[in-house]
Amino acid sequence: MTNLLYKASIVTTPTAYGVGVLNSIKPAIPFGEELVVNGNFSDGANNWALGTGWSIGEGKAERLVAASSTDLVQASVFPNLTSTFRISFDVEATAGSVRARLGQTNLNYVVQGTHTFYAIPSGNDQLKFQADNSFIGSITNISVKEMIDADFDFTRNSSATRVNPDYLIETVATDIPRLDYTNGTASILLEPQSTNLLTYSEDFSNAAWTKTGASVVSDATTSPDGSLNADKLMEDTSTGLHKIQVFYTFTAVDYSNSIRIKPNGTTKVSLWIDGASKGTKFDLSTGTIYSETSSLGKITALPNGWFEIATTADGTSGTSYALYFYDDSWNVTYTGDGTSGVYIWGAQAEALSYPTSYIPTNGSSQTRAAETCFGAGTSSTFNSAEGVLYAEISALADDGTSRTISINNTASNRVFLQFRATSNQVLSGIVKDGVVQGSTMPFSISQTSNIKLAVKYKLNDFAFWVNGVEVGTSTGNVFPNGTLNDLSFDSGDGAEDFYGKCKTVAVYNEALTDAQLQTLTTL
Repeated sequence: MTNLLYKASIVTTPTAYGVGVLNSIKPAIPFGEELVVNGNFSDGANNWALGTGWSIGEGKAERLVAASSTDLVQASVFPNLTSTFRISFDVEATAGSVRARLGQTNLNYVVQGTHTFYAIPSGNDQLKFQADNSFIGSITNISVKEMIDADFDFTRNSSATRVNPDYLIETVATDIPRLDYTNGTASILLEPQSTNLLTYSEDFSNAAWTKTGASVVSDATTSPDGSLNADKLMEDTSTGLHKIQVFYTFTAVDYSNSIRIKPNGTTKVSLWIDGASKGTKFDLSTGTIYSETSSLGKITALPNGWFEIATTADGTSGTSYALYFYDDSWNVTYTGDGTSGVYIWGAQAEALSYPTSYIPTNGSSQTRAAETCFGAGTSSTFNSAEGVLYAEISALADDGTSRTISINNTASNRVFLQFRATSNQVLSGIVKDGVVQGSTMPFSISQTSNIKLAVKYKLNDFAFWVNGVEVGTSTGNVFPNGTLNDLSFDSGDGAEDFYGKCKTVAVYNEALTDAQLQTLTTL
């Protein structure tokens, strides 16, 4: 597997990031073509303008006598004045120093040795070497290459949260990707916009939360974020319901309610949408779902005895988010003992068909902006005639939408992998000039499981591999060289944004063999 990743032109995993950028661990063709002509002077002075005192001898540009500062110049080296370029050259000097000049951008004077600089030119497209008044020596092996951007532009317009290796939940600043560790290793986490409709997600003593047959002890234990800010919800000794709820108005859309919870004497609870008409019962002693009523439940174990429980249903009849206690026989009406309860923290209600990561609130609802990731590579990065697009991904939910990763220049020209809008299906395909080549290749599998996918494209040789098995083949045309110029977590036109978890995405500039594809995609 390591050898195969080495063959890739781009490999992106959640290893490094900066504000606005998600870095690839292996940029695709990190440098463009050589821009200097006759950089080793094998063709004499061709393409060079020699200032006073400069001459060519034995594959070097030489200045044999100290004189006034003079230049060695090659015109039209830099194709643009906004990119970063790598310039390298060898200097032999018996006196003085020399510097390179990119247009009007001056680099440091240097003496004996091999020197490499990274700089952005300015003013004009000339490359100059300027010798100081005392320089005696030579220059050779001159090289200039443009750095190819193989990193994704990452966009989020507001701060959000992420889960670190210890499952601590922390605030992440604008335009920094979030990492999720719930599958054991880090994944890039991309989520749609969502709003936590609950105005007090951690302060359950607030009057916004109505307590029935129960009371709250604030800051009773350490929460999943590592702070002493989790409350204890404790049943009283009355006979009846024991619950906490908050009221808000539902509309006829899907809602997902969630909360982080840890048993402290009480192990049987339920979480409801629309008061008590749609919800899920959870057994915290076993970490399982007991039953669902017109809803879809989810329970996830967290460290230190905590769970995240969630339920999803359409909001049509009620007006509250509610958490109920039960006795050991699942009776919701019972006599409490005055001490049993649970610890709670991080409540959330959102108008989505699945729960997303926690959005803290304290007095008002809060919105996390949608996250996008796009723009890795240029036309020099990709082989449009043949290659492989590979990803190890899982969906946030099987939610009836298309979520795509593609190599493209627009949606009309793309190679793609996709979670389909069709339930429990993944898809791959090649679209050229707006026409699907051959046929798309769907395959049935749980979208929310961890999946390794690869699509191979080559003239009349398309194949789709899923978890070590070739599941589809097709034929058709490929693209003219230079067509594909972008790797993005969408369909190529900003639609079908990929929302999910991504451990790795890689692009290969050759059509791998069946044996290689099997190795690459085997879990």
